[in-house]
Amino acid sequence: MTTQPQEVELDELDRDPSDTEAAEPTEASLLPRIAVELAGTFVLVTAIIVVAVLGTLGSGATVLYVALAGGLALIGMVVAFGSVSGAHLNPAVSLAAAIAGRLRWADLVPYVVAQTLGAVAAGGLLRVLIPAGLPAVLGAADVPAVVGRAANGFGTNSPLYTLSQGQVTVSTAQAFVIEAVATAILAAVVLAATKRPNPAAPLAIGGALTVAILLAGQLTNAAINPARATATAFFATDWAMSQLWLFWAAPLVGGAIVGLIALLIDRSAEAVEEWDDEDEDEDVDLDEAPRWEPEHEATTVVTAEEPDPADIELAELQETEEDGETLTPVEATDGAAADDEAADPKASRD
Repeated sequence: MTTQPQEVELDELDRDPSDTEAAEPTEASLLPRIAVELAGTFVLVTAIIVVAVLGTLGSGATVLYVALAGGLALIGMVVAFGSVSGAHLNPAVSLAAAIAGRLRWADLVPYVVAQTLGAVAAGGLLRVLIPAGLPAVLGAADVPAVVGRAANGFGTNSPLYTLSQGQVTVSTAQAFVIEAVATAILAAVVLAATKRPNPAAPLAIGGALTVAILLAGQLTNAAINPARATATAFFATDWAMSQLWLFWAAPLVGGAIVGLIALLIDRSAEAVEEWDDEDEDEDVDLDEAPRWEPEHEATTVVTAEEPDPADIELAELQETEEDGETLTPVEATDGAAADDEAADPKASRD
């Protein structure tokens, strides 16, 4: 039983440190990734819409309850499934990741389909959990009307319209802007927190969803997720389905803007790194660099030709005659030879 771990350790020791492919974990195939996206979205949306509907009993549901339920559920799902699929659990976040280069475009449609199916399953669970007598207790016409309390809407279907007793409504443009901004906040935190391994990423992502729900909760019931909006629109009254388009368009626009910004930032950072690498390669050691020296004017050196030995002997004879002594050329030659022998005794012995 102990031989296998030892063999693994030896393999790790023998592994080439430069072999990055062996060190990097392999990515899961598409099927398990979309499976966990479906399951994670189901848990997330269930936590949000069940608290939003059944929380109206007793003390009553507040935006804070829904925000905490969504944030805590998202933290758990990111911890559980983040290493498998990234735990997007939101078509808008998946779109932002695809634009930023964090998700393959071929995987975007399967992700969105899985997230939507998981959310619709959560809506079906909510429909089953509502007791038959609950609509009468809440003053609703039927079960779809009860589900509509958690549906996303604007205008006269906005939560603000109900809270103000019909005095204030939320326009289409206002609902679009708040949904786009709230979704952009969530997508930005997701892309920033998951760019590098970060143990605090789940807390940051869950906290971002909590803040986003608090921002948009009183205005539109805070979809911030097209799949979440689809979950309640399927089982609510007809008005929810007629307004569903906005809760797909606005979050997708917010996610797309964040994805483009993240892409530009990443490319700018890569360009700066490449520029720095080129500068390091071009740096030259001053000690080894060639030094400039002023050019000197070319000078012409005239060398005298070696005198002829006969001329030298003739000059010596003339000097001797002037001193009053006459030497024959033979004597002069013998004298020179004698002088050479005296200067070099070894040569004379030879």
